[in-house]
Amino acid sequence: MPKDCLSSPALSFATKLPKRSHAALCGAAAAASLAITQHEIAARRGRQRVARARQIAIYLAHVGFGLNYTHLG
Repeated sequence: MPKDCLSSPALSFATKLPKRSHAALCGAAAAASLAITQHEIAARRGRQRVARARQIAIYLAHVGFGLNYTHLG
């Protein structure tokens, strides 16, 4: 593969997809385990239970997939 293909915007976008998918999977698992919606977990503010689910999702993404906090937004 030519070197300029490695720096293309399309490839850069594609390499970010798995990280987003992993983060979404962790969010879905945490939301399901505490019986809340994924919409609630994505919201900036919420009840203590929602905040706890968000913390669990961040922990899972960090430990399970090696994502850092920058990737998780």
